[in-house]
Amino acid sequence: MEPPVPSMQGSEETDWSDSERWEAFSEWSTGIAYNHLTGDKIRILQRVHDEPGGADELRFTLTDRPLSDIEGQYVAVSYFWGKHTEEKRYIYINGHRAFVTRRLYDTLLEVCRVCDIPFWVDALCINQSDLAERSAQVLRMKAIYGKAKEVVACLGSEDDDDHCSQMMRFLNSTSIDGPEKVEFPVRGKASFDDLKALVRRPYWRRVWIIQEIAAAKKVSLLACEEQAPLDKLSHLLVHVDKQPPHQTEWPEFNRDLYLVRQILDIRARRINDQPLRLLQILVKTQRSLSTMPHDKVFGLLGLTTDGQDFVAEPDYKVSEAEVCKRMTRSFIESRLNLDIILAGSQNPEDSLLPSWCPDYLRIANTPLAVEDDISFVKYISGEDKCHRLGKEGTMWETTGGRTGERRVHVDFRDDELGLRGLRIGKIGVLGASGLQRTASDTDMDAEDHQFVLMKQDTGFAKRKSRPKPNKSNNSEGRRPSSEPKRGYSTYDGICRMLLIYDRHYTEFTKNPIVLGMLYNIGYLAYAAFGGSKADMVWHWLQRNRNLSIHGKTLRDRAFYSWDRVGHNYLAGFFKLSARTMTVWQYHHITESVARIIGQHVRLMSTAAGEVGWVHLNAKLDDEIFLFEGCSLPIVLRPLSSLHPRMSSAQKLSATTLNLGMRHRPSDPSVTVVAPQPPPPPMYRVVGHAIVDGYMDGQRWASTDSDQLVDITVV
Repeated sequence: MEPPVPSMQGSEETDWSDSERWEAFSEWSTGIAYNHLTGDKIRILQRVHDEPGGADELRFTLTDRPLSDIEGQYVAVSYFWGKHTEEKRYIYINGHRAFVTRRLYDTLLEVCRVCDIPFWVDALCINQSDLAERSAQVLRMKAIYGKAKEVVACLGSEDDDDHCSQMMRFLNSTSIDGPEKVEFPVRGKASFDDLKALVRRPYWRRVWIIQEIAAAKKVSLLACEEQAPLDKLSHLLVHVDKQPPHQTEWPEFNRDLYLVRQILDIRARRINDQPLRLLQILVKTQRSLSTMPHDKVFGLLGLTTDGQDFVAEPDYKVSEAEVCKRMTRSFIESRLNLDIILAGSQNPEDSLLPSWCPDYLRIANTPLAVEDDISFVKYISGEDKCHRLGKEGTMWETTGGRTGERRVHVDFRDDELGLRGLRIGKIGVLGASGLQRTASDTDMDAEDHQFVLMKQDTGFAKRKSRPKPNKSNNSEGRRPSSEPKRGYSTYDGICRMLLIYDRHYTEFTKNPIVLGMLYNIGYLAYAAFGGSKADMVWHWLQRNRNLSIHGKTLRDRAFYSWDRVGHNYLAGFFKLSARTMTVWQYHHITESVARIIGQHVRLMSTAAGEVGWVHLNAKLDDEIFLFEGCSLPIVLRPLSSLHPRMSSAQKLSATTLNLGMRHRPSDPSVTVVAPQPPPPPMYRVVGHAIVDGYMDGQRWASTDSDQLVDITVV
């Protein structure tokens, strides 16, 4: 339902201005008089053959018909529009001349050559200048394409038509009946250049064709006066990975295939009754383009199982930012789930969107874009099968999880989100992530190059020059390290965080020795027993060996608890029981530790002593909160006094306070107004956290309401 995309594949959208977009939609149907559609009626085009004129003169009737009456009796056309600045051609609709783009004219001409039954094409069958009708028809697109006898996908004409024509002929010559292998390329019949010409058509990058193809009963490709079933292309691509082109060409070629593969996968899931959630399909189609940014979401709603949770009714009249804010609010209210606000954490400071609102229209710039087994989208969609606290496929239960009564206390105020939650603490110590490269990586054994991650009042410096603690000025943050029980508590907490994704979490954490084991074996042991993830774990340990938590580094804590480690290690050395870690389980342990490191989080400690993991973008003095309805703790950054949003709030607060104190006590007719309390502190969302002792919901269950604080997130 939009003009074509530019040839630049990596762009998120076209470079059209808003005025050009609306001008385009108003010009597609110049000269056509539309009746108002009622009930389940749609408009259908029928070629008129008995009128005078040449073979290239196109005359049609445009009539309103109930969709239920013509199911299976029409063809739906899938194509991409030409730019509104293209050369115009004219056709006749109900005897009246109407102007269309050259691209649309060529598409109609091609379709009429292969189709002699009525057909539906969005540019003419929807009044594009009527936003109300467009919004209503968006919700019917799946039904229109799904009830057609066939969908004809018009790939269009390009400079490489010779290669594309060759590929179309090859597809027609192949068979998909039987399990025989498809030989490709075939000398003299089809090459990778031919396939590239087919899959690089701008058609595949148009967001609307995804729904048009996925919803169809049958799809045929139409290009270069050749027609071939889409199923044959799908069958061929199964074998292309097994016979890739020259190694230097494969990465670029695979990028060309990416969108086509995603479209075919979405169609296969629809056919097999395995539809996707909206966030999942947005991730799969993040490289698709549209002229109207709204269509990056609206054009996919019909294929999702939960589109109504985000968008009750498409509205093209609101701004892009308003679309995203409405989607987030609708999700929170319908799902009683605050997790979605974590996906907005990477919005830039100058973004029109608040930090709690994901940019669904440009999803490639958000945490939602990640595609792996532990992605946020899989987690929030309930398809993440990772072990957490020893349980497979469950979400975190910081405030109740999936079971029991769920409540969300949210106050929506335009760009502000009013929340009430439990403040866990302020980040006081912060380690390095698995992504960060440090000077110590080049010479890990050199004492002079030991990496100092942070330097704080707790004596965090190079080991050779680390000052001795001042016993007469021992801070609250350092005191626990001199207490054996608290030292063990911190050590155990770190071990639990390292094993947070281990399937034997419950058994191993009863008497944890993992930190001592990891630090007190040599690299050769890692190489021999650690498996494919050994290097990742080894480098992470070296980068964080000087991370000081309550006055002791990780490496020192490993030796500090050696009495426990040595006893358990020797006792269990020859035991294969999962309850006691042994050298035989290094592979298993390193895989588990690598899983949490691979999320690119950073080990941290709060001033109060909690240990855990925080988002890669977290900084010292960021604060961690729990909110009801959010399955993960959230890292928030206090707004500085110079922040524009904070300044506005402070001005409003100051004005309110001044107005409240303006009165004349001597005048009994004047009511004395007490000063208003200051507004709640304001924060930006940074990302998620995993904090020891908070992830099973017990800490939240024991929290009294008077321990909760009100804040505002912007």
